[in-house]
Amino acid sequence: MPRTHQWASLEAAWRAAIQADRQKRLDIAKPDAVRTLFFWGFGIDEQIADRLREHKQNQVRPDQVLPLPIDIEGAFTPAEFENAVRLDPMPQYKVVPSGRQLTEPMLGGHDLCAAKLTAALLPLTDNYPMPFYPLEG
Repeated sequence: MPRTHQWASLEAAWRAAIQADRQKRLDIAKPDAVRTLFFWGFGIDEQIADRLREHKQNQVRPDQVLPLPIDIEGAFTPAEFENAVRLDPMPQYKVVPSGRQLTEPMLGGHDLCAAKLTAALLPLTDNYPMPFYPLEG
């Protein structure tokens, strides 16, 4: 079976998540003044899109080049997702009208910040809770 269907599925889910995130950020007075799982600012977002496009063109399966914590081919189970993204210690956040604002500074590089934002999705809810780091200044 061609590998492009795996990338197409992953890309469709990624684009849907970006759109949901964008809609949530519109509830904030300054939607560009936060960093979320799906909004890192134009430069980083473009680098992510370029890297995914490169992997897709190389015809390698997503699970061979991306550190995916769950099997993207299988059925989604909330328990498997929760176990995969849980951190010790869990990131602290406060619930605000626009989402879950992480209370610690955005330190440690994008990988660590993304892991903390992902963990801040817990507990799972019916709607996207939009964990975010506010930009200072």
